Amino acid sequence: MVFRKPNSELEMKNPTPSVKHVGGSQMVWGCMSAVDVGKLHFIDGIMDKLWALYHCPQVIRTPAQSPDLNAIENVWDHLNNRILKFKISSKNELREKLMSEWDKIEGNVCANLVKSMPKRLKS
Repeated sequence: MVFRKPNSELEMKNPTPSVKHVGGSQMVWGCMSAVDVGKLHFIDGIMDKLWALYHCPQVIRTPAQSPDLNAIENVWDHLNNRILKFKISSKNELREKLMSEWDKIEGNVCANLVKSMPKRLKS
């Protein structure tokens, strides 16, 4: 779609290309502490409750997905913002960027999130 003034010529420099879907996503699991992030694990296929029970029998309940109550949700947002800076064209490239950007997350990001938990819980 191009917006232009009535009776004006369509110039090829004006339209901006858009991508509706880049062709995939990647499910990952990660962890964090007050010191740093842990390992990032890639999940292939569909992850549902049966998958989690089979692969993680020691996990009884999943944490809340609210950024206010689960600090790692903020880490996911931080990672997502870093990934959006790249033009990723394949799932392998996405995995590579996720790993490299995950490894660049500094410990102070995690420390600040953990320190903010009392305030989050009070709110």
